[in-house]
Amino acid sequence: RMGAPAAPNHVVASPSAVAARGCTVMVVDDDPLVRRVAARLLGKHGCRVLEAGDADEALRIHAEQDGDVQ
Repeated sequence: RMGAPAAPNHVVASPSAVAARGCTVMVVDDDPLVRRVAARLLGKHGCRVLEAGDADEALRIHAEQDGDVQ
C-alpha cells in the first residue's frame, strides 16, 4: 500500500501571496524562456521581478538592490 508523498522540505509562496506583501522577487535560471515565463507570471500577480541568468549575475543584481529581494 502506498502512502501520501512526503511533504517538501521548503516552502514556496503563491505568487498572489508574494504580491500581497509587495515583495521583489528574483528569477534565476540559465534558460531565457524559463526566466521569461516565470517573470511574466509573477509580474501579472503584481510582483516586481528581477531576472538573472546565473548565480554571479544574481549576486551582482542583489548587491545593487536595497535588500528587499525575497
